[in-house]
Amino acid sequence: MSSRRFKTIILVMLALVNLALLGASIPVYWQRTQRQSDLEEGLQVLMDAQQIAFDPGILPQEQTLFELELNFSEVRELEVVNQILPGARVDLSSPYQNTWTNAEGSCTVDLSGAFSVELRQPLAEDPLSLLESVGFEIAGTQRSLKSMTLWQKVMDATLLTPLRVNLENDQITGMEGYFLLYEGDPVRTSQAACCSAADALVVFVANRDSLGWVGGAVTALEQGYVPALYSGVLRLKPVWRIITDTATYEVDGLTRNVYLVE
Repeated sequence: MSSRRFKTIILVMLALVNLALLGASIPVYWQRTQRQSDLEEGLQVLMDAQQIAFDPGILPQEQTLFELELNFSEVRELEVVNQILPGARVDLSSPYQNTWTNAEGSCTVDLSGAFSVELRQPLAEDPLSLLESVGFEIAGTQRSLKSMTLWQKVMDATLLTPLRVNLENDQITGMEGYFLLYEGDPVRTSQAACCSAADALVVFVANRDSLGWVGGAVTALEQGYVPALYSGVLRLKPVWRIITDTATYEVDGLTRNVYLVE
């Protein structure tokens, strides 16, 4: 048999295998699509019964998130502070918090991830470039005339507690929010993963009486992490944010407890 004919036979066999795999995947894809359709229909019925407007199209792509523990980095703290306030020294210190100062302003770093900067004179730096240069991985941004809000990316997920940069004539006048300064890979501390968006919505509706007036429409859902400090150890909790036309609620992805955020 010639090598050319042999190659032709191999190619034909591979094509047949691919067709067989495609044929097998079509029923699986159809089943998944049908399950998603049934889920969306069920959620629509549930929300209609509660007289809450809901569009299943807002359901986001879900991530498998676990509770994580982070190792705070004093080295990164020093690098970040000196990038913003060169030569700054610790002025006030406690077990969980440091406040650094120099002639240009002050910077407070907390083990919980809380981070703030107060400047005596505006800093002529681009916020995105400055934060990226100190290791702030950006998951999203939102800009207004006097501020820029940035969300940090952690392990391909979004930290839902943002960092706000105050601006004046496009110059930085201060920062306030959250900036996680950690080193190494986060350690998984939960066996269970975050609940689904559907579970979060069901829990939200089930707690409607205790939450009071929750609004007339669910306008968005967001999945990500929020920081929590346990005896000096920083952990990230997987949560769902349910945003209505009147407020924002948070469903703990592990305990399924519901809280009013704002």
